[in-house]
Amino acid sequence: MIDDEIFYRTGDLVRMDSNGLCHYRGRQDYQVKLHGQRIELGEIEQCLLKTSISACVVIKWNDDYLIAYVQSSDIDVVQLHKHCESQLPPHMIPSVFVPLEKLPLNANGKIDRKRLPAPQCSPLTNIDQADVISLTPLEEHLQRIFNEAFHNESTNVNMPFQQLGGTSLDAIRALLLIQQKICTMVDVNLLFTNPSIRQLARVIEPLLVTYDDSSVATSTLQLLPENQDRPMP
Repeated sequence: MIDDEIFYRTGDLVRMDSNGLCHYRGRQDYQVKLHGQRIELGEIEQCLLKTSISACVVIKWNDDYLIAYVQSSDIDVVQLHKHCESQLPPHMIPSVFVPLEKLPLNANGKIDRKRLPAPQCSPLTNIDQADVISLTPLEEHLQRIFNEAFHNESTNVNMPFQQLGGTSLDAIRALLLIQQKICTMVDVNLLFTNPSIRQLARVIEPLLVTYDDSSVATSTLQLLPENQDRPMP
């Protein structure tokens, strides 16, 4: 309490000018805001430390996505990603994992975030060739929609849309395109509970009677009989 007024420690760093106005300068801790969501990077690091890695640090890269630098001589990045998926909400899952033999340290023995190397790949283009080869026609169609809605060239089919660097308006645009071109039964809840292309395709497929390559490409997917009387928008 200062001058009989209650002040709260928010962790924000500000500079007060001569007029008494506060100008935001950053944070004392490692809380970040990404696509409208506040994220405690320490929570992600604690999740990662429950695996076999000996040390890690998570940062926000270019205001677009999260990168996890992990110290380990032998780590399976795919398994690490699956571990995060089982423990964290989609918006807190790092988009890129960078294994390092040793994390850079400063003179005080703490991790030097300024000396961390830049990632060598983008999470949007780092697609496993097996994923590309095994795409179903429905997944290909959804990928084209996600590319258009989130302004990407080749969206990773296993990446939740919350990690694509888009906004809530982009997500709504994707939903409208899916309803217009594939199935009117897809709603906001279905999209948010199945945020990746592959997950979404698995739940949409049973809603469709039949489809082949040509029907998917020309956006003429059929609905289940009980929904055929509902006009496509």
